Amino acid sequence: MDRAKGVGSRDGLRRLRYRMGGMLLQELEAGSKFGLGALVLLGLGASLTLMAQPVYKSIGPEGEITYSSRPPPSAVAVEPVEIPPGPTPAEQAAAEARVQAIQAQVETSAAQRQVQEQEAMERVAEAESTVREAQQALQEAKVRRNPEDWQTLATGGRVPSASYLNRVEEAEQRLEQAKQELQRARSAAR
Repeated sequence: MDRAKGVGSRDGLRRLRYRMGGMLLQELEAGSKFGLGALVLLGLGASLTLMAQPVYKSIGPEGEITYSSRPPPSAVAVEPVEIPPGPTPAEQAAAEARVQAIQAQVETSAAQRQVQEQEAMERVAEAESTVREAQQALQEAKVRRNPEDWQTLATGGRVPSASYLNRVEEAEQRLEQAKQELQRARSAAR
């Protein structure tokens, strides 16, 4: 704890602990086991270290503020800093139980997210297959195999019959629907 300069006050120590806790919280949210272990160790280590040594706030001749376990001889003003006692064994056990519960939640959430991603990818693959089938069906619908696919005109020419045009139109609609479903599946997978 020697020479922790520039913190400024008891509030400064709290801000430092808050920043350290924030970094660990980010690790926890990311699912890092390091973050969980570090959080427990930081809490236990900090409480044991702080209980073992007195801490002094010293103001130097040029106004710089120093926190240390021994006041420097050149200090203009020295005051002891009251550090609240660390957590009790029951509080430590409760904190450890909360950490384990959070870790279980993180692992459960990760497993659920993985299942959801797999299901989304399966829906995309199924939609892609449906699009390919609809494209093939459209190609087959466009082939004029039967005499009913043609309508003979009074002038002697031939044009595609209404049944043929309906068949092709229905195949085009099925293809468009399949493409829209594929787009929805891809959007949901992101």
